Amino acid sequence: QPFEWVVPCGLPGVRMTSLIRETGRRDVRTMACFRKSMAHRLAEALGARQRIVTPYRLGLAPAPLAPARVAV
Repeated sequence: QPFEWVVPCGLPGVRMTSLIRETGRRDVRTMACFRKSMAHRLAEALGARQRIVTPYRLGLAPAPLAPARVAV
């Protein structure tokens, strides 16, 4: 229902929808795969190369912790 409150790009009479409504799939893994596929296709359409960048490299997260070493 919240999607019905949105007026996309100010175009009255145009209705928003959701991927769950359109695909009938509620599997979170499916949505993660969809996001990756869409990101790849968008980069491809724009003639760009997709690069995976961590939140740390973007300055959005603290440095990751080094893995703990176990003495044997």
